[in-house]
Amino acid sequence: MELKKASLEGRLVDVISFDKLRENKELYTTTNTAAGIEVETSTGESYVLPFKDKGSPINDKAGVYTVGNVGYLIKYPDKRYKNEYKPDVIDFNETETIQDFINKQEKVKDVEREILCTPNNIYKPPIRETDAPEMKALKQAITAKNIDIDKYADRFGENFPNDKRKLKDEKITLFLLKRMAECLDMNVDLIISDKSPNVPNPIGIPIKVSLTGNLEEVEGGN
Repeated sequence: MELKKASLEGRLVDVISFDKLRENKELYTTTNTAAGIEVETSTGESYVLPFKDKGSPINDKAGVYTVGNVGYLIKYPDKRYKNEYKPDVIDFNETETIQDFINKQEKVKDVEREILCTPNNIYKPPIRETDAPEMKALKQAITAKNIDIDKYADRFGENFPNDKRKLKDEKITLFLLKRMAECLDMNVDLIISDKSPNVPNPIGIPIKVSLTGNLEEVEGGN
């Protein structure tokens, strides 16, 4: 299977040929997979254009738009913006050595870091007095990061809209707290300790475990 990556319109995308898009239409129309489509004009000029699924209205923006159930409409970029659609494509198919593969993985990480560190729209989740402590802490951490959370959508997968909507709630499940933290490069620790020095049958020392790391790495346990 071909594997190419590139930065396109502020997202890290899989780069595929137009033929591959038609062969794997369901993969890109039913999931949150971001794709850049390699196309060529009648004059031989090549571009990587964003794939627009059925939910995307056809407008003047460059892209490969879905029309009906089987058709596609290709809109090439205006000459003023054509360089934006000629990204540096990282091609893993032309990898010859393990070191070459590692270098390309690092390059992908660098591209993702640049995307994530260039926010277009800073997201500030609403923090309320009625928020549960764990939800308030998560919201404060997200606020402190000064991120465009939409740029992390690919890490969450197709459930991202629902996950983001949950940040408007006052409570959060432990499962979602852990997933949010992992997708947003945050660590969450759980500490269990005695409520006071005078409790009967005291634990004695705090028990600490990372919920987003190795659950077996317990401090204070046997």
